[in-house]
Amino acid sequence: RKRCHGQRRRRGTVSKVGLVLQALAGRAVAASAWEDSLDHGPISGFPSHEQCTKLLDSWVQKYKDLTKQRIGTSYEGRPINAYVLGSPASSPKPELLLTAELHAREPAGVTVLLYWLGKTLEGNAAGDPAASFIVAARSVWLVPFANPDGYVANEKPGDRMIRKNRRPTCPQNPLRSGVDLNRNWGVHWVKAHSACDEEEYEGTAPFSEPETQALKSMVEAQNFLVAINMHAYGSMLTRPYNWKRSHPEVKPEDEVVYEEFAKAFGFERSGPAVKTVGYTTTGESDDWLYEVGKIISMSPEVGPESGGFWPPARMIKGINERNFKRINFAAFKSGPDLTTMRLAAAADFSGIPAGAASTAQQAGAGAPLQLLLSNTGLASTTALYMSITGLQPDASTSTADFPGGVALFHSSLALPATSDDGRSVFVELPQVAKRGQVELLLVHLRKQGAKAPQVTICLHEFGRTVGGTGVCRCGATALGSSLRGSTSTVALAAAFPGSGRCAAHSAALRWAQAPHTPAPPVTTAAPTTTAAPVTSAPNPVVTSPPALPTASAAPPVTSPPRPTSPSPAAAAQSPAPTEHVPPGADAQASRAGAGAEQKALENHGVFSTPFWIAAAVAITCGLAVFRRRCTDARQFGDPGGAQE
Repeated sequence: RKRCHGQRRRRGTVSKVGLVLQALAGRAVAASAWEDSLDHGPISGFPSHEQCTKLLDSWVQKYKDLTKQRIGTSYEGRPINAYVLGSPASSPKPELLLTAELHAREPAGVTVLLYWLGKTLEGNAAGDPAASFIVAARSVWLVPFANPDGYVANEKPGDRMIRKNRRPTCPQNPLRSGVDLNRNWGVHWVKAHSACDEEEYEGTAPFSEPETQALKSMVEAQNFLVAINMHAYGSMLTRPYNWKRSHPEVKPEDEVVYEEFAKAFGFERSGPAVKTVGYTTTGESDDWLYEVGKIISMSPEVGPESGGFWPPARMIKGINERNFKRINFAAFKSGPDLTTMRLAAAADFSGIPAGAASTAQQAGAGAPLQLLLSNTGLASTTALYMSITGLQPDASTSTADFPGGVALFHSSLALPATSDDGRSVFVELPQVAKRGQVELLLVHLRKQGAKAPQVTICLHEFGRTVGGTGVCRCGATALGSSLRGSTSTVALAAAFPGSGRCAAHSAALRWAQAPHTPAPPVTTAAPTTTAAPVTSAPNPVVTSPPALPTASAAPPVTSPPRPTSPSPAAAAQSPAPTEHVPPGADAQASRAGAGAEQKALENHGVFSTPFWIAAAVAITCGLAVFRRRCTDARQFGDPGGAQE
């Protein structure tokens, strides 16, 4: 009460300060106007269908990496649009599907998708490493309004509890009309409800509705690896099989993937419908997408239990922010996902060709390092290269077989490598299969008495972007053999190609595109090294990386040709953006990535113009929120945060 009384006395001063700060931060305030529209709309705080469509279309006009495709028409004649995020590709990129509004009274799914899309577009334009990685290496299809008629019907005053589409199945009671679009899919579809059933009328046949037909046709024309179908509410994750009462019979390897999603999403409950919502669901979208589409499909129920279908406007922002990280995790997981590299010291030179082993021993090199690359994603790598930077020419013995004093081996074969100045080494790697691992042996010819150099190791993937511009992940470690009897995990964080940690990306690309002897075919046999294993999982089937695409390669048929992204050389002229670890790394990797993020922030300069703009916005908003909370103490906090 005292704080509120003092606040009222100083209201005039606070207002003046706020005006000054707002003037200083005008550009930043304008940039966030679209965010405000997501929780200041006319429908209980949510935006209208028209507002959302105008916002999406404005982004299509503004950002070259976003396109719109009409995939169908609703029962009442409204367009059903898919918005496709991704830079031009010379070969198909891993695809992620995001949908919302199968059930019309669940608007939080719409704002979650719009918030993620807007933030990713802005982040990519500003050089955010994670956003740029997703745009370059993935193709994300968003269908924010799978049931546009139902959403528009809920815009009218009333209880806004329309769930189904607007087919007039019940003339005597129009509010009970419609087909439940999440009971109209073709796996275990069952005719069990009347046409006037308020909740779950499944239609006359599987895919009887134009809305589900549109989604089915889109899925059949694409190659989605992951599908996230947003629902509300309850803070839980539902996934196949939802029609069963017993334990789901998904493939064992898919069960592991679903468990990884459940852990990363962090909901209180996860599993099939009988385990989460307490009942079975027939003709459900996730079951069809998984069984017929061969897609890892799931339905997060976003928003806390206390918020209901239409949570208070003050909760919307928190719901959007929490699910941003979940969608990012799905985006990384939907393709190759090499977030960590494990290191261990080998016992001896077993597994190294005799000639190379002799050279290394004569040079007094220490025992090789085992490098285990694990791909936790759902697609194999293409045209994968490694760069090692930070080497010291006066501390290494460089030879033809050990450029820069470094050589890597896989299955007793030397991998193609080169060094430009003795400070950086570039190596062509074998393909890492989806959900697979590749073990490498690294030998460094370090001179006697020289300290182990602190190096940056980056993985460069050039296989899918136009012109091979590629994507990059980097981590830092000491290049020594002091790990005997133990292992170390290096976090590989998304980095912006050509700058910051990934400054060697352009040089790696030049060598990758230049004529050189490709990596030899590798076998599926485990390496013959006798070193202590770093994991119990066997090596996967690996093959030689495919040839790099050229700029003249034909664009995919699913999207029109667009201008290429800025070159790495141009990007290198801008300050290095903050790097962070994508979702999915273990705790140790996350801590290491956080350290990298802090270091990058310090290097960028804390007291720059963006800092003062951000500070002004934060102070202004903080004062406004404090004044509002003093007026109504019931609005303290975000009631949904603890539950989600």
